[in-house]
Amino acid sequence: MKRWFFTCAAALAGAALALTGLPAQPFSPLGWIGGGLRALSLSGAAGNASAWALWAVLSLLPLLGLLPKGRRRGAADVFFVLAAVCSFPMWYCLANPGLVATRLPEAAATPLERLLLTVPVAALLCGAAALRCTEGGATRAFLRRTRGLLVCFMALEAGAAAFTLVSGLRAAISEGGASLALAAFQGLCALAVCAAALATFSSAADLARAMEGGWFSAEAEAARLARLARLQLAVTCGSAALSSLAGLLCLGRASFALTWDLPLTELLAALACALLARFVAEGARVKRENDEFV
Repeated sequence: MKRWFFTCAAALAGAALALTGLPAQPFSPLGWIGGGLRALSLSGAAGNASAWALWAVLSLLPLLGLLPKGRRRGAADVFFVLAAVCSFPMWYCLANPGLVATRLPEAAATPLERLLLTVPVAALLCGAAALRCTEGGATRAFLRRTRGLLVCFMALEAGAAAFTLVSGLRAAISEGGASLALAAFQGLCALAVCAAALATFSSAADLARAMEGGWFSAEAEAARLARLARLQLAVTCGSAALSSLAGLLCLGRASFALTWDLPLTELLAALACALLARFVAEGARVKRENDEFV
């Protein structure tokens, strides 16, 4: 299935990033673009004009989210416009890092500078994408967008889990002993949480596909999602407890002993899926009873 292909690809990408160490500077591409704009601006009058034109084009890219022209407008469009507005100072400061260095000298040589500049734009774009996926309209279109969003969640979950596991093992290999054993155990706990979350998200996507035939026509899929959501809750809480217990047992003997992670995102996702499954199952039950009454 396509969703599992993307999930496996994201997991491989996360593992590859952890092995190469590229995420040590996750905002380097933005710095390279800003440096290119600065170099182009300093190359002469023509280069300066080109740099300003590129700055405007880059800043206006979020407005592509307003397309197509005749579509119904909503809150997502406001977020796209705000992202474009925030992009102007972001790209200007990336091209002129001295502006940030004068206000945050301690961040001038670290990724913190680029993080502070890009987080507002990234948050607005993520909000715009989420609002666009949940916009009103035809039921089938809404459910298709929901399935696409669930596939994205699966890919992000798999990529993050692979990156966490590989990076933790890579850092612990040099120390060996208790640190390596603890990192491996905590990695297995993270994989268990990831596997349960992937199964739940995949079941939720199946439920969304089945609901295209009617909101309450997927009772079997809802029951399956409810079981997997409860399983995810149990696995998530149990893995977090075991990971923390292992850290306490290795306290003082491993550098990773204080690692403690409560996967709140997975917990909230499991609760949301359980609620959705209960809603659909109860709706299907009421519909069946009404049909029998008639």
